[in-house]
Amino acid sequence: MPIGGLCSGQLYLGGDGKLWFWDIFNLNYRKFQIKGVDAYEFPYKRSHPEEANARMIEQGFSIKVQFNGKSVEKTLDCDGIKDIRFLGQYPLGEVWYQDPELPVDVKLEAYSPFIPLELKRSLYPATVLTFKVKNSSDQEVEAELSGWLENAVLTGSRELTGFSASLQNDVSVIAGVGKRVHCSAEPRIAASQPVRRKDIAVVKGEDYHKKSTYWTVTEIDAATVATLLTELGDAKTVTKHATPEFKIERPLISCTVRGGNHDEGTIVRILVDGKVIASEVGTGTLSYQLMEFDVSAYEGRQATIEVINLRLFGWGGMYISDIKQRDNVYTPGMVRKMPDYGTMSLTLMDSDVIPEAATSFKLDLPSEESLVSTLSKSMKLAPQEEKTVTFILTWHFPKTLVQRGKPYGVPRYYSKVFEDASAVSDALIADFDELDRLTKLWVDNWYNSTLPYWFLDRTFLNMSTLATSTANYFADGIFMGWEGAYHSPGTTTHVWGYIQAIAMLFPELEISLREKVDFKLISEDGGMMEDGMIRFRWWHKGPAVDGQAGIILRSYMIHRSAKDDSFLRRNYAGIKKAMQGLTEFGDADHDGILTGAQHNTLDAAWYGKITWLSLHYTTALRAAAEMADEMGDHDYASFCRTIADKGRCYIEDHLFNGEYFFQEADPDHPDSPGTYNGLEYSQLLGQSWAYQVGLGEVVDPDKARTALESMWRYNFTTDVGPYRKKFEDGRWFAMPGEGGLIACTWPYGGSDVLKKGASTYAAYNNECQNGYEYAATSLMMWHGMPYHALAHMWYMHNDRYHGAVRNPWCEVEWGMHYSRSMASYGHFTAVSGFEYHGPKGHIGFAPQITPEKFKSAFTSAEAWGSFEQRRQGNTQIEKITVVHGTLQLKTLAFELPEHGKTKGATITLDGEPLEGAMTQNEQQVLIKLNQPIRMKTGQSLKIELR
Repeated sequence: MPIGGLCSGQLYLGGDGKLWFWDIFNLNYRKFQIKGVDAYEFPYKRSHPEEANARMIEQGFSIKVQFNGKSVEKTLDCDGIKDIRFLGQYPLGEVWYQDPELPVDVKLEAYSPFIPLELKRSLYPATVLTFKVKNSSDQEVEAELSGWLENAVLTGSRELTGFSASLQNDVSVIAGVGKRVHCSAEPRIAASQPVRRKDIAVVKGEDYHKKSTYWTVTEIDAATVATLLTELGDAKTVTKHATPEFKIERPLISCTVRGGNHDEGTIVRILVDGKVIASEVGTGTLSYQLMEFDVSAYEGRQATIEVINLRLFGWGGMYISDIKQRDNVYTPGMVRKMPDYGTMSLTLMDSDVIPEAATSFKLDLPSEESLVSTLSKSMKLAPQEEKTVTFILTWHFPKTLVQRGKPYGVPRYYSKVFEDASAVSDALIADFDELDRLTKLWVDNWYNSTLPYWFLDRTFLNMSTLATSTANYFADGIFMGWEGAYHSPGTTTHVWGYIQAIAMLFPELEISLREKVDFKLISEDGGMMEDGMIRFRWWHKGPAVDGQAGIILRSYMIHRSAKDDSFLRRNYAGIKKAMQGLTEFGDADHDGILTGAQHNTLDAAWYGKITWLSLHYTTALRAAAEMADEMGDHDYASFCRTIADKGRCYIEDHLFNGEYFFQEADPDHPDSPGTYNGLEYSQLLGQSWAYQVGLGEVVDPDKARTALESMWRYNFTTDVGPYRKKFEDGRWFAMPGEGGLIACTWPYGGSDVLKKGASTYAAYNNECQNGYEYAATSLMMWHGMPYHALAHMWYMHNDRYHGAVRNPWCEVEWGMHYSRSMASYGHFTAVSGFEYHGPKGHIGFAPQITPEKFKSAFTSAEAWGSFEQRRQGNTQIEKITVVHGTLQLKTLAFELPEHGKTKGATITLDGEPLEGAMTQNEQQVLIKLNQPIRMKTGQSLKIELR
């Protein structure tokens, strides 16, 4: 389970309490080290020796107990303790340790501060580990709890040829706080170290994959091409690029490489006298990685660099840059610029600690040894007595490998706030009581519910994605997410466009995207083109129509989740320009149906009249109309609704076959990829979003229900194996024997359209992809099929992501911790029928399951709390409690049973009566308070409908 702060790197808490997968050092893993789509079929397992590249360091905890004249010491992990139980309730992980050889029981509570609506208090690069040690025997025992930490600063850089530095651990006592080890490093210059000479560029600043006259390009022979094309079916070119001969004048040749991990087809090699003296296969990563060649034995000789590439552009291809000759000498400035240069800290909180002189320990690199320091707390425990020991682990590695269209080294947000890891600890300790209380209060509030436990797990645990390598928050206040860990940067709009949770839990992240990326022109380092279209990957790539629609809808969600209309007023011009851009780009005749090239999340431009994309577009138009009305721009609101209504009519009248919605072909583009008469699971994405942002029904509800029933009948299966045996192409995100919702099926034939376009992209339609599935089945939850939605969620949680088979907190698609999986939160808002509009002071609930007895959490602009509903005879009782923050309300909405009628309502706030007016429209009851109220922490509003 991810256990670090949001956007602060990635650190796992194992099921035995062991910390692992230390991706806090900005190293981004070199070739073959980080998994992508294969992480589902072959998930990381710490117990497998070959998985050690999920970076481990020497760190852990142990308990030593003296009793009955003997001493027993055990490490607190699966190697030391026989009976271990784990409970993960993100962001809190709990581990219980019992062993027949120990007279004490130990419980670990681990978390990083996580407080919805308070981003800055949730960004600590830190993990809190609290151990509760209880004497379970009938006699007094002496116990010592210890924690140790390796100085892993420069953990990757120390492997570089010629690299040297000095590690230092400072152990000190902080009065009134406890004891701390601070890990740092500094450059080390040997007296005999030569002066580093100037680097020599090999390719004179030109990357090989750009058009250049510097490289000699030849085609690989036909037999080799056939072999490589078999390996990766869509390869379009197989080339060999070669530099002219150059003189080797430095002991090292280095370059940066990304992509291309195919043994035979993506190779960098160095030749001397026509013979290969060194070669490396591509890194297979999405970011550039350093590749080095020791050529010291050939200095003075003539050499050539060759790059054999499976394809020039596209998936599977390799990119190479910054090829140069250099000395194997690292200056102090270079050491301090390394991405893994920083600090670490481990603090043992102990207010009774006795002051003592600080001590320092050093280790010069390179070295085969490690520098490890230990902190311990001794205690005496009477029978059944329990004592608590808390450790705080922090880190501070400011420089990321994120390129963001500029040179590497964009600093993390936490580097702006904290000087080093010890400063992180100091700040966290200063606010510790509140951070600890509120984090645990959120967990208690979330799980204090009538909803199934596993449902609460699955709908929320994907929020841990924000605490992994997928999410970045920079010092300039810009949020940037990969699609999955290190896979496709730039907060891809058509992927992140499926997610509602961030706007509801940490809206500052969404706001930063709108204001600092999406609505800023490219000329201002933003993503918006002059015509209003927004690049779907920020600093490169063109627009995607679904991503563009998603930006409008996410903007509306930000507005509805806010306390006032300030966001809308600041950004309305950008929102309107983006909406106008999409209209003119794909719907110039204003008939509500997108035509022309429609690039989308399936990585290709589709042509035709496509229900999925056009319904998404018209839903965005309706959201734009709502915002226009609130801004007084009524003419534009009417313009948007008119187009949306036209689109709805066409979709209902021409793109529905009686069972489901489909894609109408474009006769001018007969070879366009698409699903055509297939039953595709994103066809009603627009309706799913419409419910999430309070737009109601945007397509005929009966036809939508029929389409969802067809989707369940034809696309859902408890075992994907038989289907994938017939449709073999595609990646594995549900294995044979596992259940899921298949992307597209062909009830009336027509699957031959999968041959149109690139086969890699067409194969997506044979897959089960989590985020799309969540969007489809959360709509079932909204739209009268709640138990179908629950069944799908059950299979996701207890089948595909059960802890016995893979990491429940790591959903996989194009990379680990895939961002679109955060769409699981949409099920949670759907099951409570939640609606909220902060600027209007409106909140509403319509529970979709067990409405006679229902309780769940909710969030608003400035508060989170709980909602309860009870039905007793002809009375329905609603209760809204603010657990943290403040909640401003003017109107409230609730849903009565079918055919239910109410004669009146009694409203009280903490027992004090309030006045208001009530109206009923079919099953919905709307209450308008005579005076707005502002509820505070601990207050409850009770409405009794009779």
